[in-house]
Amino acid sequence: MLSQFSGMYPVTKKAYLEANQGGRIHPEQEELLGGKIGDFVGFIRLGINLKQAFLYFTLSLFLGFALISMQAAMLYIIAGFVLPLVGLVALFASKWISYKKRRSNLQQELNQGIIEDAVGTLKFGKDSYQVVLPDRRLVMPFVSKEELNPGVSYRFYYLPQSGVVLSAEEISHTPVVEARAGFTETLAEVNGFKQSSLEANQRGELTAEQVAGIYSHLISPLVFIATSLAVLYYAISQAGLFAVPSIGDFFSGLLQSPTGTKVFGGIFFVLLIWGLVLLIQTLLDIMGRTVAIVEGQGFRKMSTSKDDGGSKNTRMYYVIDGVRFSVERRGFLAFEDGRQYKAYFTPRRKVLVNIEVVR
Repeated sequence: MLSQFSGMYPVTKKAYLEANQGGRIHPEQEELLGGKIGDFVGFIRLGINLKQAFLYFTLSLFLGFALISMQAAMLYIIAGFVLPLVGLVALFASKWISYKKRRSNLQQELNQGIIEDAVGTLKFGKDSYQVVLPDRRLVMPFVSKEELNPGVSYRFYYLPQSGVVLSAEEISHTPVVEARAGFTETLAEVNGFKQSSLEANQRGELTAEQVAGIYSHLISPLVFIATSLAVLYYAISQAGLFAVPSIGDFFSGLLQSPTGTKVFGGIFFVLLIWGLVLLIQTLLDIMGRTVAIVEGQGFRKMSTSKDDGGSKNTRMYYVIDGVRFSVERRGFLAFEDGRQYKAYFTPRRKVLVNIEVVR
């Protein structure tokens, strides 16, 4: 679930600004923040750590079945099942109480209608955009940056106790180039990119700093290769094929091996080839020291898969003009869908090394 809800609350809307400048809260603002939409957004952002909840549940089952297998007394078995679940319920209850208190306080502020204003800038925090004032931080409604640009100065109208932003206006006209530069800087920061390398990337070059970062992408192919070689070596040695006198006898022995062994070996042979391909691609990217460039409209995409143990793995991507780049969570959350971007990446492994906001 995304933590932002873009487009639901336009903070630069003229009607909102005119009402807030006059010391009033627009009815539409009150409905969005205090009504059913605000309740819905607040509820799904309760902050329940799903991994923590899953841990409590798994621990409950593990302890319960472990005690059953040990033929423990019924009291211990009940405790093993129940106590972790009680912890889970307590976790949810504390989050729920906190949520209801925040909603109640926000509704009181909306009813009071007290508005303050101050000059500040937008900045991406741990996992969401926040407004930075000289003496405090404000919360964007529905945690979305909307049409605002990081680094640009705005006058924010907000609720004083909760710090929820009602509307915003640009103090003075900021050149478009500077506004884009502020967002580009934010994306570079959250993704760990080197802005100092951007000029070289624009010329199609990969800098020494970026090359050093690409070395980490050698790890996965080396793991594939080492694991596959170890498994194949073990399987072949167990079959006694290293002792055969000729290559022909070796392949004949492989063909005569059980079907399960051939399938198992075939899987790891494919993994070995895949690892070698990735290794060669990464080395060519490092030695070539060039970047490919794609420009176009950008969007975010998530894909979820399950491993053999049933655990879910979520991958996050930028998709720019049809080209997909894997990114981490902070980079994913800071991105704004629908804008024009220019992405700089290694030509073979498609490792994103820099990104620029075009418009």
